[in-house]
Amino acid sequence: MLSDLALWERIARIVEASSAAGAELRPVATLRQVRHAMLREFNYEREASNMERLNTVLSAHPLLFVPTPYRQHSSLCVLTMQFIAGQKLSEVPPTAATAPLADALFHAWMDQIAMGGFFHADPHPGNLMLAEDGRVAVLDCGMVGTVPRRLRRGLLKMLLALADSRVEDAADLFTRLSKDPDHADPEAFRTQVVETLGDAVESNLSELDVGNLLLQMQQAAVRHAIVVPPALTLIGKALLQLDEIGATINPNFRAADSIRKQATYLFQEMITQEATAPRALQALLESEDLMQALPESAARILATLADNRIRIQAITPGTEQLGAQLVQTGRTLGAAIVLGACVIGWAALAIAGAGWFALLLGLVLVIPTAASAGWLAMDVLRHDR
Repeated sequence: MLSDLALWERIARIVEASSAAGAELRPVATLRQVRHAMLREFNYEREASNMERLNTVLSAHPLLFVPTPYRQHSSLCVLTMQFIAGQKLSEVPPTAATAPLADALFHAWMDQIAMGGFFHADPHPGNLMLAEDGRVAVLDCGMVGTVPRRLRRGLLKMLLALADSRVEDAADLFTRLSKDPDHADPEAFRTQVVETLGDAVESNLSELDVGNLLLQMQQAAVRHAIVVPPALTLIGKALLQLDEIGATINPNFRAADSIRKQATYLFQEMITQEATAPRALQALLESEDLMQALPESAARILATLADNRIRIQAITPGTEQLGAQLVQTGRTLGAAIVLGACVIGWAALAIAGAGWFALLLGLVLVIPTAASAGWLAMDVLRHDR
């Protein structure tokens, strides 16, 4: 296997060096990713760890589970796990009893991707089994994907935009998640996405395959030299497989409808997750730094402008008076921004639920909120006079 991969990599180097079109496809980097993924799949100790981690992630979904690996009977080359009696999900005839499983599968994978950042990347029909107790067993955890925290919210927004047929918004969000090298053409990419996906979205919204749309966007990105994060490729593949399985066990299943139903819940979960005690404390410390630095920095910059240390040529008379007004406006704006940040902090704590730590942080926010509001009110009164 390694010899074959090495041969293909040599061929890929020739293709990449021989034409611009071949270079855009990046075959060498792709083959190296395949090699890396295959070697990871042959490490059964790693797969056992993946099984245990995925079982923890899926604990919030009672209809799904991962078989238990038996570590004492496993090694690098041998994986022993719990035996599951049942049949492949793709071989189960669609009934009223199997219909809820399609939505449950999509819920579980969206939760893995958006919340846990760790997901099963190969949910093809042979890897999902309907157990005798009515639950779905998730098998073969050798291929998994990870989603960095910085990508999760943007990825969920992009999937929601696709589900809502907002193709232009999806294209913009996609470029933010990807990397644009110097020779990339993001504008041409957006144009192609709108032209390619727009007609399909408008004419056939009820049967949209979100995974297929995501993969088409990735193909367009490659053609315009936009570097796509590996996680997006695995996510598109997984969603495409899930959509096919969902249609098999429930002919009325629509992935776009499932994404819409989950979006509100997932965004609330994200906010709650980010409002935990350590994160709230970090946000509070950052807000304190902002409160101390922002008004002074804004006033210093505008005062520099007013003192003519930054020279601006203008025909309009009354430059000194304008500069003084700008200084005053900068101070007022600084106080307003601090007040707004405090209000947002209160809102985040309210959404997350006011535990004892959240209440303590809320009390700490009272001082900057009151000070900012008082400063803003006094400044407005002085300006009126």
